[in-house]
Amino acid sequence: MLLAALLTAAAHAEDLLPRILPIPPDAHAVVKSVPTAGRAAPELTRVSAVKNKITDEDAWFSTNDLHLPVLETRPDWMPDAIGGRPLIRVIDQGSTLTALFGTGNDASVVVVYGADRQVRGAWDVGSWLTPKKAVRGDEAFVHGGVRWAWIVEDILYLSTSHRTYASTSYGKNAYVTAIDVATGDLRWRSDPLVCNATSFVVIRDAIVCGYGFTGEPDAMVLLDRADGRVLSRTTLSTGPDWFVLADDKLYVRTYDTDYVFGVK
Repeated sequence: MLLAALLTAAAHAEDLLPRILPIPPDAHAVVKSVPTAGRAAPELTRVSAVKNKITDEDAWFSTNDLHLPVLETRPDWMPDAIGGRPLIRVIDQGSTLTALFGTGNDASVVVVYGADRQVRGAWDVGSWLTPKKAVRGDEAFVHGGVRWAWIVEDILYLSTSHRTYASTSYGKNAYVTAIDVATGDLRWRSDPLVCNATSFVVIRDAIVCGYGFTGEPDAMVLLDRADGRVLSRTTLSTGPDWFVLADDKLYVRTYDTDYVFGVK
């Protein structure tokens, strides 16, 4: 109760002190599974795969009338930085806003606001973002960031990754982690190398994400939302960047190919 009161009191201040979360395991682990409806994973059927121009990302969004659930401007009541880390992105789910703060494109602080604009939770995951071991000489390249966040039934799902070869961190990269919003406790962590895309989507009881990098296997990955285990992998031409769900279709943008999948 005291922590909640302090968070609420500091909700609009730059000096909000996020809770520092301990480093999760570096392999798949389940502390407490997430209750779900037990629905079958979505069946994704490829409708099309068209080569893109690599630099035409904006055209891909506009041509397909795709929109990310991201605010274009910061609400005036929300801090523009926390602890010197600027606001990077605000993900809008209607009843909640999830704000990502960090350096450049690498977020390390996550703050969840309720519909009443009060802080429901604030967490610093910076300790997660530098792997325990790195190839000598590559230490400067393996520090990662939070890429995307999504809340389902009071569980916060975070994807974290660095932007270089998996080998530089001995394969310990690109996780999805589930956190209890009410307590900040870890519920589960996925295997590594499942999600370094900029976004992911939740379809029923599955998380649809993807991993890829130059010279590495590129795939769309389905995770069980209950425990983070890998349900399936679908090979893609190159590394995925965006996953957007619209009108019962899943749009997937990779480095050089635009996919559309039907969803059943």
